[in-house]
Amino acid sequence: MFRRVRRISGLNSYLGQIDKALKGRKDLVKKSQSKIDTPETILTLYVEGKKDEIVLSSLVQEIGLAGKLGVKDVKVVSVGPILAERLIDTINNLSPFSLFVLDQGKTARTARKNILQKECVVEIDPGVISFFRLDEILEDESIRTLLGIPEDKVQVDDLEDPDYQREMEALIFAPPRSALENTLSQIIPRFLDTQKVDEFVANLKARIEARKDTADGG
Repeated sequence: MFRRVRRISGLNSYLGQIDKALKGRKDLVKKSQSKIDTPETILTLYVEGKKDEIVLSSLVQEIGLAGKLGVKDVKVVSVGPILAERLIDTINNLSPFSLFVLDQGKTARTARKNILQKECVVEIDPGVISFFRLDEILEDESIRTLLGIPEDKVQVDDLEDPDYQREMEALIFAPPRSALENTLSQIIPRFLDTQKVDEFVANLKARIEARKDTADGG
């Protein structure tokens, strides 16, 4: 007789590994949930792409996010497009110090809406461009030249349009990595929207505290 072959799909295999890891970590996670300011706590922020990973990692360092949240460190990890709610649910059960930072995307599909409503998700809309004062970036000719933004792309009347903001995000934060890192070194010190950043930090704190209360049975 032929030996039985076990079928493993990429996503199911990955999720299965996480599920297995969860069984051994539940007690450890509960011990680390007593306070948000536990010094040895590491917060992990999961994002959908390398661009978001690089931008958020730079932002984390610039604003000293770990200190603001009272944790030892903040890691930003790209996991690629989030297409399955199960991945969200699995990490949701892992630790209150694991969160997803996601945007609405170009379409408002029902599945996407469900994902954005998860308690482990912090939404940024329309994306990482929201952390910057786009109007001032477009008004600065030297920065526009540095970023390679064509004059005909400057549409002041469209600044509040999410689609236009996404278009500018793709243009401003274009790869390769070295170019993106250079862009961030130029615009973070000058064009960071501190109000939006403060709101983001507050949302992170609220999500962590709410999830801790849930885990503690509060």
